[in-house]
Amino acid sequence: MSRADIRHMFRQAERLQARANRCEAESDEYWGQWKQTGDPDAETRMLEAAKQADDLRVQAETLFGKAMRMYHTMIFG
Repeated sequence: MSRADIRHMFRQAERLQARANRCEAESDEYWGQWKQTGDPDAETRMLEAAKQADDLRVQAETLFGKAMRMYHTMIFG
């Protein structure tokens, strides 16, 4: 795997992390709505957004770890 491929993996992990952050912010907004109104739909959306954020973070961390291992192998053999 080339350095460009590894850089691409790091960038992809960063994008996944950014999406996770947006989902978490969305979840926080729904939590505020749910807290103010008691709307069960807001609670459902809050939980879905939080789960998606968690899933994206796991994907990002997995990809980042894989890229780090490949980078380490390329540099140190």
